[in-house]
Formats: sequence, C-alpha cells, structure tokens
Amino acid sequence: MALAAVADVQSRIPRDLTVAETAWATVLLEDAEDLILGRIPDLLDRINAVPPTIRRSAVERAEVWAVVRVIRNPDGRSQESISGEYSFSRDAALASGALYIAVSDWGDLLRSATQRRFSSVRLVTNGEI
Repeated sequence: MALAAVADVQSRIPRDLTVAETAWATVLLEDAEDLILGRIPDLLDRINAVPPTIRRSAVERAEVWAVVRVIRNPDGRSQESISGEYSFSRDAALASGALYIAVSDWGDLLRSATQRRFSSVRLVTNGEI
C-alpha cells in the first residue's frame, strides 16, 4: 500500500478527480512506491527508524507528484498548435505517458537517506567537567 493517498493527489489538482481518475490514481500511487522501493529497498525501515533516515513526507510528495504529472497530462504533450493544421509534440520524458519519479524528488529522497545526524560530545580530561 502506497504511503500517499488519493486525497493527497486530489489536493494538488485544482479540480475534482473523476471516478476513473480516482481508481487510476490508486494504482499509480502503488506503481510510484514500487519505483521508489526498487531503488531504496529498505524504505519502510528507514522511515520507521528512530530517528528516521528518510522523511515520510518526502516519499509521499514524490509519489503524489509522479501521479499528478500523469493525470494532468496523460498523453505527455508538451506543445499543441491549431494554427493551420492541428499538431502536437510530446515531452520526451512523458512521451509514453509513463510514471516517473522526478530527479529533484530522487535527490530529496536519497539525500535524506544518506544524511547522518551529528551531535557534539564534550570531552572530559583529568576528571574535569
């Protein structure tokens, strides 16, 4: 089950999702999480670690925006023209209508996955405090 919910997708699209889009969003959220798990297999352990090494909110955001990109533009069109004859071009990244996690989201996820928390330790010499 994906960490993000269809309600998260709905909150980022300025219109109501159709019944079909709601069902599609559910499946796409699962697919988005599978993409992330393929690269970070211990994702849930890292989210549940104390302290967490990956922020749940970062995962949810990555899943949601991957789905929003597909729902907003399922054909992957980057340009349309109706002057003279109708034509359109497809965005290379979306040409297949494929779901993907954006480079910036991977950066956020992997950065939080590799960050270490540092703290300071006071050294005591000769029994002095």
